[in-house]
Amino acid sequence: MNVVVLREATEEARAAAVWYDERDQGVGAEFLGEYYSILENIEQNPERYPFAETADVRFGIRSARMHRFPYSLHYKTRADHVLVLAVSHGAQRPNYWMRRRKNNR
Repeated sequence: MNVVVLREATEEARAAAVWYDERDQGVGAEFLGEYYSILENIEQNPERYPFAETADVRFGIRSARMHRFPYSLHYKTRADHVLVLAVSHGAQRPNYWMRRRKNNR
């Protein structure tokens, strides 16, 4: 299934990669590698990841947690594509991305 990533989510992934690279050169690339790997997993099997624990199940938002980094990709499956709403840090501003769900129906 085709994966569409919101501009805000792309910016979050890039910002995290820059942050990691500023602290240890090359770690940002490792972050992006894991990010792209999860995007491929979502594309191949959108139902692979569980519904987001912090969102009401009726919204249908799933979360794919990164293994090495404290980030999750939050996404919603549509009829013809998957929409990635956010790439969020696990300890910062929980559910700030929920408004994106409403703006991108």
